[in-house]
Amino acid sequence: MSFAVERASLWMGDLEPWMDENWLRQLWLSCGYMVSVKMIRDRSTGTSAGYCFVDFASLAEATHVLSRFNGHAIPGTGRIFKLNWASGSGQLGARDLG
Repeated sequence: MSFAVERASLWMGDLEPWMDENWLRQLWLSCGYMVSVKMIRDRSTGTSAGYCFVDFASLAEATHVLSRFNGHAIPGTGRIFKLNWASGSGQLGARDLG
């Protein structure tokens, strides 16, 4: 199985406007995960649409993150982690390969 098939993305929502890609990468790094972040922006204003996609190195890692962090407090903020599987994340495809 190739690394590309293993990668899995989570949707992360209910973000504050000041939470940019760099801040989110640092947040996940402080939790022990090296990730890439794709912030979704409003097409007309360029401001954050309040959600992003977070790519994890493996399906197992994303599964662990979803169960461990979803619904818990985001460190240093008054916000709660709102996480879910991103459609097209490869989650179903990777499971079906086994």
